[in-house]
Amino acid sequence: MLPDPGRRLTNILWMMMILLCIIIVCLMVYLWAEKEIKSTKYQIKNIRTSYLSSQKQIIKTQVKQVIDYIRHERSLAEKRVRQAVKDRTYEAYDTAVYIYNRNKNEKSLLEIKRMVHDALYSCSWDDGIGYYFAEDMQGTELINRNNPELEGTNLSDLQDSKGTYIMKAIYAALKSPGKEGFCSYYWNKPEYPGILVPKISFVKYFEPFDWVIGNGKYIVDEEEKIKKEVLQRIEQIKYGTGGYIFAGTWDGISLSGPFKGKNTLQVTDPNGVKIVEELIQQSKAGGGFVEYVAPKFKGQPPAAKISYAESVPEWKWYIGAGVYVDEIDTIIETKQARARQEIKVLIIKSALILGIFVSVSFLIVWTISLKIKNNFDRFDDFFRHSALKAVPIDSDKLFFAEFKSLAVAANQMSKERQKSEKALRDSEKKYRHLFKNAPTGIYEIDFIKGRFINVNDGMCKFSGYSEEQLLSIDPKKLFTKETLVYFDERFRKLFRGKPPNDIIEAELIKKDGQTISVLMASDYLFDGDTLQTARVVLHDITALKQIEYEKIQAEKIAGEQKKLAMVGQIAGKMAHDFNNILGIIMGNTQLLISRTLDDKIKGKLDLIIKQTMRGRNLTKNLVAFAKDQEPKHEFFKMNEKIDLVVTLMKKDLENISLKRSDAFDVPDLLADPGMIEHAIVNLLQNSIHALSLEPRPEIIIKTFRRDDHIFLQIKDNGCGIPEEHLKSIYTPSFSLKGSRDTTGSYASIIKGTGYGMANVKKYIEQHKGSINVESKPDIGTQFTIKLPIVNKELTINEKETIGEIQVCSGQRILLVEDEVDISNVQYTILSDPPCSNQVDIAHNGHMALDLFDRNAYDLVSLDYILPGDINGMDVYHHIRQKDPKIPILFISGNLEFLQSIKELKAKDKMIDHISKPCQNKEYVDQVNRLFGKREEAHTRNPKQ
Repeated sequence: MLPDPGRRLTNILWMMMILLCIIIVCLMVYLWAEKEIKSTKYQIKNIRTSYLSSQKQIIKTQVKQVIDYIRHERSLAEKRVRQAVKDRTYEAYDTAVYIYNRNKNEKSLLEIKRMVHDALYSCSWDDGIGYYFAEDMQGTELINRNNPELEGTNLSDLQDSKGTYIMKAIYAALKSPGKEGFCSYYWNKPEYPGILVPKISFVKYFEPFDWVIGNGKYIVDEEEKIKKEVLQRIEQIKYGTGGYIFAGTWDGISLSGPFKGKNTLQVTDPNGVKIVEELIQQSKAGGGFVEYVAPKFKGQPPAAKISYAESVPEWKWYIGAGVYVDEIDTIIETKQARARQEIKVLIIKSALILGIFVSVSFLIVWTISLKIKNNFDRFDDFFRHSALKAVPIDSDKLFFAEFKSLAVAANQMSKERQKSEKALRDSEKKYRHLFKNAPTGIYEIDFIKGRFINVNDGMCKFSGYSEEQLLSIDPKKLFTKETLVYFDERFRKLFRGKPPNDIIEAELIKKDGQTISVLMASDYLFDGDTLQTARVVLHDITALKQIEYEKIQAEKIAGEQKKLAMVGQIAGKMAHDFNNILGIIMGNTQLLISRTLDDKIKGKLDLIIKQTMRGRNLTKNLVAFAKDQEPKHEFFKMNEKIDLVVTLMKKDLENISLKRSDAFDVPDLLADPGMIEHAIVNLLQNSIHALSLEPRPEIIIKTFRRDDHIFLQIKDNGCGIPEEHLKSIYTPSFSLKGSRDTTGSYASIIKGTGYGMANVKKYIEQHKGSINVESKPDIGTQFTIKLPIVNKELTINEKETIGEIQVCSGQRILLVEDEVDISNVQYTILSDPPCSNQVDIAHNGHMALDLFDRNAYDLVSLDYILPGDINGMDVYHHIRQKDPKIPILFISGNLEFLQSIKELKAKDKMIDHISKPCQNKEYVDQVNRLFGKREEAHTRNPKQ
């Protein structure tokens, strides 16, 4: 009985091909339709997004234009005030001249003064708040309609709320060639007695009476006018279909629009959105959109609306505009209807394509199935006869390439059977050769007998034993104790059914006693459940382990360098704020020194100056270490610097015998005093830590001169430094502090950062010196510092008196400084006698650019870091475009930009730099130096 022939492959292939064609066409139709639907949805979404975006841009542009208009008008407020007070003062001056000339030949000077007084006193404007004032050149108030009680009072010492001496400001304005000018100060308004607000005045000298006549105006009054003008302008703006601009205060009062004069803070739409409150919040945040539902005009139903608002922080206003967005729904509904019709047409076209595709596929599949059946029939004949004789298949009669390949393979089967038997014998021989001559170590071990049963030449080379010696010794003799313990644990896991790792690391003991690291790969052979033998391959990784160790050390050093870079970034940012604080302390202290006669008070103030300078040096040294900045070189005495450090560390040295050996022939050292002081402190701290447990602690400090070098030695009888650590003491983050139990007052609280000795070595090498250490455990440690001697010029004045300032009067200076306390000190230094310069102050980049564009200056004092979007370098470039030759003095407490200034000075000779905090004399000297450069340049080229 013949077996069931089953289903024919060609029939199944034919059916599957037809089914596949149908599935492919249906899938293509589905994907096509889905793509069109998604495309339509995307277009609808894009239409909505694009429409809303365009409407948002329209209202945002309208609001931006109003905001720009307000900013422009506000920027003109001061200019309008200045022009108004100048015109009024000229009117008063002309009136006084007229009265004087008309009556000088007929009446006494006293009577004429009274006539001028009455004429100017009676005048007022701006709804009664504008008035004239006059003073004599001794500071006595002569005319003042606003404060008549001040008439006859000497106002020389009168200061406003910012500390400005008002009369000094007025007299400074008279130093111009025309004996007239503007001045600014704080004064009370007539309607608000006792409340001081900023005021701008214009004064002019009246020579017949030796008077100064002037009038002033408050900027806030001008801004009130500007506000009214702005609201009138807003109410005239219209855009689109009924679009308008609205304005209101932050407390909800509407200033324009349909609800003008009403408080709309609680107005809510049907969805609970507090419209005005949301608009105010968005405006305060820098500007933003609010979506809500609002009623339309002319009785139409409420509709969706979007408004945009921005703030005017100075007035506490918000400015906004809105637009209805309900028109987009009609556009979208039309687009959806068109898309549904297109999908219906698509489905009909797809059905027609499906019918055509299935018919063509049926013909192709039927032809292919006939050819496949013919090829299978030939293979069927081959396998039926292959059991009796080898009848090769004629591949030329086969249609498909795959079947031809199968035919070739079948014809070669009998030939390959014979070849495989020969290859098996050759493989065994080759294995023996590879085992014997492999460059790695290979051995086989018998676990029952505990002996090597086979080793190759590589194993002999690794171990140093011969083959005969290895086959006769205990294998355990070749491995360290730790490796054998690991092997035991490994085998216990093996017998518990846990397979060991394929590769392990072990320590191999060579015949000469040397230990090397190897990787071991094992293959275990069992006889039932009994471990019989194992074949092991070893690879020497000693060199790789060394490379890995060196890589770890390199990564550690790289990590430390990264830490230093982070320290540098933090230190640079902290230095600016800290130096600003020190600058305020130093500047005001030196002003007090120049104005007090009490020697005791001067002594206390001198101490503040010295400690402030030490703070500046410490900040500079921290940044210098982290940012690789160059030290500042000054001449000082090494022994005096040691005295200072010992005094500062007096409490920590209480229980220690300190001995000094100072040579008298040690010359002054040219170095950075802060860095050298820091180095001495670090060395003494290390000695104190090493002496914390000594019964008779002692430190010896010695200075001497040898050849062209100054030597400093610090020696202690402490615990010493272990020899294996001597090479690492200068490595960043390496520290021995905390490794001993300490009880001393200082050592008990100190914690080692590991950067102390790294700092010391870096400081000394930056000064082209060297440092050496000698140490023995339980005997002590001695550090020797060697620094080069530089001859000091005899013309250097070492005892510069604080407060002695060279006069640089009669100049007009623009002072750019964002710290008010610092700008007040600098203003006082430059404007008070003996300097007596005319100084304008700008507290940000915008003010600096505005003042420079409107005035002519002889010098600019410029802070490098300014608040806002315009920094000091932006101000510098703007000034240079206007005036390539004006002297500019950069002044900053940030030390990170010094390299940029150095590069800039190489190109621009009319700039210089001074770091905060600086002494008042240093500041004035630097200003004088720049004035000298300007005069020298004019002398060389008078046409400039």
